[in-house]
Amino acid sequence: MHIFYYPTKDATIYSGSTPGKIESTDVTTINTGLDEILEVDKWIPDNGTFPLVDTNSVSRVLLYFDNTSLSSSVADGTITNPTYSLKLFSTDTTTEVPLSYTINVIPLSSSWEMGIGKKDNNPIQKDGVTWQWRDVSGSENWSNPGGDIVSSKTISPLGLVNFISSQTFEYEKNDINVDVTQAVKHQISGNIDNHGFIVKHTTGQEQSNTSYGSSKFFSRDTHTIYVPKLDVSWDDSIFNTGSLTGLSVIDGDFNIYMRGVNEAYKQDSIERFNVYGRRRIVSSSFSTTSNYLDVKYLPETTYYSIKDYKTNEDIIPFSSNTKVSCGSNGNYFNFRMSTLQLERMYKILYKVVSGDNVYIFDDNKFSFKVVK
Repeated sequence: MHIFYYPTKDATIYSGSTPGKIESTDVTTINTGLDEILEVDKWIPDNGTFPLVDTNSVSRVLLYFDNTSLSSSVADGTITNPTYSLKLFSTDTTTEVPLSYTINVIPLSSSWEMGIGKKDNNPIQKDGVTWQWRDVSGSENWSNPGGDIVSSKTISPLGLVNFISSQTFEYEKNDINVDVTQAVKHQISGNIDNHGFIVKHTTGQEQSNTSYGSSKFFSRDTHTIYVPKLDVSWDDSIFNTGSLTGLSVIDGDFNIYMRGVNEAYKQDSIERFNVYGRRRIVSSSFSTTSNYLDVKYLPETTYYSIKDYKTNEDIIPFSSNTKVSCGSNGNYFNFRMSTLQLERMYKILYKVVSGDNVYIFDDNKFSFKVVK
């Protein structure tokens, strides 16, 4: 099972001069709470030297996810032993990509206000979070300019727990997909406060004389499908075949079909999709019922995936957390429609693994729309 949580706040904060702003602009006071783009950037000043990181030429991204409902679902056992991943999607802007760089994701230790500004506002909008301030309008500054973080903490009986998550890129500009399980787990348990995350280059990269260009990502205010998200995933499959017999798939001569797939589903609904497998050619025999109606269960190594129908991009890829379940009436999986964005078409794919053989079923038959 996968559930997506979307940020309720995000912003980019700037430490110094940036492309597109005149040198006299104090970007440390710029609020960007309503920008459609988030930037993790670094530039070398024109004079060829790079001063301290807290004065100029660096930008960092802040994101906050409300964990209230997530905490309740973990507490009541609805979600068990989950993995948490932070995902940001690149805008694929054409800027020079460095040979190698690392992005760090670290929990914030202080609260902040998103604000309503944009980088290109003239005059600039100062209310909300900036490099210097957690909230300009409330005159609340960061203890450390650029964001207060909790990189590690001693937690009994675990000892020192590291909360820094990283992703390294080689010769590429790509989406961010970082495992933040350690941090979110301790935010939910109350061992650290939940004030969201900061996304930044490593301190060494920020302070070096190497330029890392501009890494741009879609924000919560984007009008695309590429909204940042916290992906919560866990294995919710149950496999109890009862009196059913298994479907032979070893030769690949079988089909997968579904019954009762609606054209549209409400976003607040939890749906059960029933999945069936059958041989392409069924041997004839004397019977009062069709052999095609005989329900047989698919292998336990059967998985589902969800794709955006228009872009054909994976929304939920095949994984150990998308196993198809089995009960006395056949195979199925449960799905929370709140995971998907409104007014878009999606399709369901299936993968069946049998020994060394992998069979993919992607014929656009199993499609639906999510509505309000």
